[in-house]
Amino acid sequence: MPIVTRIQMNAKQLRHPSKTWRGGMILLMFATLVAGCGQNNAQTISTNTTDFSFTPNVWNVRAGERVTLRMMNESNTEHEWVLLQQGAEVTMPFDADDEARIAFESEVEPGSAKVSFFTAPAQAGTYRIVCGLPGHLEQGMEGTLIVQ
Repeated sequence: MPIVTRIQMNAKQLRHPSKTWRGGMILLMFATLVAGCGQNNAQTISTNTTDFSFTPNVWNVRAGERVTLRMMNESNTEHEWVLLQQGAEVTMPFDADDEARIAFESEVEPGSAKVSFFTAPAQAGTYRIVCGLPGHLEQGMEGTLIVQ
């Protein structure tokens, strides 16, 4: 439900803007807080990447909701977390001809952490996660996203 507030200023308030600004800022912060209530459906999933694995390698999310992905790369090479479309099969090696099968992807540099956001697929089911870098999928770097 939107909050509608009417602010009126008289001539005295205009001569003393600090009071007006302070009150307006408090009102703005309150309205922002209230407007956000009930809309915080974000889910967080995390993974650590090592040489050729995700830990954990299975994640559960709710269909159609916003997801925060936290990645920590503990290896000396870049990695990707690639969400494939439901039922998508990829070729070996994973390369440019597989791009059309990607629903979401995020990359993380060696020794770094990254936070990314995506919307979980609307359809419940099992989705394949792979590292899309050359040779990584072939080494077994994959996982499963379960959408409920």
